[in-house]
Amino acid sequence: MPQTPYPGGEVTRILISLDVGSSETKAVYMLLRSDGLRLGHTESVLRKAIPVVWENGQASIPTQLAYVADTISDTLTYRQIWGCEVTQYLEDGKIQGEDVLRYFKPVLWGADQRDRDILRNQIRRLPQAVRETAMLKDLTGQGRRRHIEPADLYADSLRYAYAYVLRKIAESERELLLPLHDDLNLYHGFVPDGIQLEVGIPLPGASTTEQVQLVIAAARKAGIANPFPVAEPTAALTYYFQSEFEMENPPPDGSTVMVVDQGGGSADVQVLCRQQSNHGFLVREMVHGDTEWCGGRLANEICRKGIMTMLKAYPSDMHKVLDSLATPEGPMTVREFEILLEQKFEKPKRGFTGRDPAEIRIDGFPSIPSLGYNQIGRIPLSQEDMAEMFALSIDKINAMICRTIEKVHEAGATVDKILLVGGGFNSRYMRNRIRLTYESTEDSAAGYPIPVAAPHERATSSSSTVAYGSLLLLADKAFINERIIRRGFCVAWDKDKSEIPGRRYPAHRVFRDPHDNVVCVREVARYLIRAGDRLPWSKYVEVCEGWRALSLQEKGQIKHQWTIREALYYCDKACRDNDLVRDSTRSGIHPMPNPILFELSEKECEGFEFRAADGSDPPDWYRYVQYEVALILEGMRMTFELRIPRSGKLGPKRSYLERYGPDPIVKSGEYDNRGVFKLIDSYV
Repeated sequence: MPQTPYPGGEVTRILISLDVGSSETKAVYMLLRSDGLRLGHTESVLRKAIPVVWENGQASIPTQLAYVADTISDTLTYRQIWGCEVTQYLEDGKIQGEDVLRYFKPVLWGADQRDRDILRNQIRRLPQAVRETAMLKDLTGQGRRRHIEPADLYADSLRYAYAYVLRKIAESERELLLPLHDDLNLYHGFVPDGIQLEVGIPLPGASTTEQVQLVIAAARKAGIANPFPVAEPTAALTYYFQSEFEMENPPPDGSTVMVVDQGGGSADVQVLCRQQSNHGFLVREMVHGDTEWCGGRLANEICRKGIMTMLKAYPSDMHKVLDSLATPEGPMTVREFEILLEQKFEKPKRGFTGRDPAEIRIDGFPSIPSLGYNQIGRIPLSQEDMAEMFALSIDKINAMICRTIEKVHEAGATVDKILLVGGGFNSRYMRNRIRLTYESTEDSAAGYPIPVAAPHERATSSSSTVAYGSLLLLADKAFINERIIRRGFCVAWDKDKSEIPGRRYPAHRVFRDPHDNVVCVREVARYLIRAGDRLPWSKYVEVCEGWRALSLQEKGQIKHQWTIREALYYCDKACRDNDLVRDSTRSGIHPMPNPILFELSEKECEGFEFRAADGSDPPDWYRYVQYEVALILEGMRMTFELRIPRSGKLGPKRSYLERYGPDPIVKSGEYDNRGVFKLIDSYV
């Protein structure tokens, strides 16, 4: 019997937001039947987003992995488990807290040394058969065997979560006829027939290009065919703009909104401005965002450090605690108790308002009157203790907000609203402290009062805002019509040294051009785009004019043609014209892969002017050709193009035809642009 067509028309796109966070993993998906969805125009977009319910019946699961021994016949093997299965093994006593691999995402972004040391030691303790693994070339560039790295663990978490979500979609949306596999490994690399599948992966806002590209490689290793990294704070702001629009309360034209996103590991700041327009929403990125590793977990760590300092000062009390919390397998270890402390602090942390004391409840914790622990199973925390545990996070977040406000002021604007999102701001105390700092009419840190708000709870919780927002950005990539680029691009050319006053160059880079007798510096940078430039979503073109001497001696003896090689270079540091290109240690300029190679036949060069090298006797003849290189950004595509007029001479810039003449010689190549932009960093 034939399947009933999917109601409402044929599904053309499946969008998935896969938020594998430092502490928790969340996911949302959306089915679209056309490309006509536009944020700020289309009603009820948020109702199309479907949150994934995990095995624990919740909208999130812990981001965690472990390895367990499996015996098949007489062979001992090890199986990797994740998420809820890890929790079940812990509850059943089959593994210990020390066996659970957590917080590997912060390590990829330079988390504190303790996190790195703990994870490194955990990996070192794994059986050799687990530690050594053959990695795919797309993650390391090599196929050799090596030890597991944090990026491998992050890739594994992406793989499990992605496969689970695909199976959920297959179960819930039977009309799509997606395969329903019991073995989640069979979803690796899955691409549905006739449906475009896109996966948004939220990342910290200040991620470097290298970090973004590492995540893309991890996503590909996880079997995700079309990953789209999305800046977390931008996703949160996108959710805010759309939710306000759907509630008929959109921010006014020209308003500037700052989002502060505190997740489990990091806190990010980003600023978007709604531009004045007769075409609905147009949103642009105002300034560079910022990131601090002061997520919600930082207060847990400070709590753990304070209690452990007291207990370790009295070894007998420490032993008493570990013995009291022993299991049939033996006493609890110090590391297991530290993990337990951080977990149990979560409840009093969320409930703290700043007015009352709190307590951590741990079944079996002994009474230690000398330390003020007078009740069994309870660790009291005074109001001052609790405030101190939040203080470092608040100070770092406020410093980051103030730095960003200063950037906005330098751009000639003010901040009209601060939006608090992320699981860290589920704490009422954190929200109140930020409000007190910026909403006051007299003492605001900004010099003027700024309203502080949290997301409307009717659509989603604060901790899920990023997951929903990244899904919206996938649905309408043109929503942000101006983006700040994070990477500069340049070409290398030989430049007249007299045009570079005040710069000194190594002697071997300075030469006299034999064709026109001009003293030049060899291969200096000429930037087409600089890191930090704000670029439109619509087509953007930047060109650079140059010339070549096609020497008769350089012409191929067999094919009788010339080969022109034009390379594009990138830089993630300060982008300065006239820096030496082949000096990456100092300049940070590196070549993009696959330079454009142009082969010009004698017939194609017939219109080029013959010239003799200046001062040559007998004359050293060459063909003189002018050309332009162009870098074209259009939506998510970046094209590098070489244009040569048939005459060999560039005309006036009034029009394409006048500039290049009829039927110009054009060669182009497209580059994978993921990791370049601050917002959605991808390439279609």
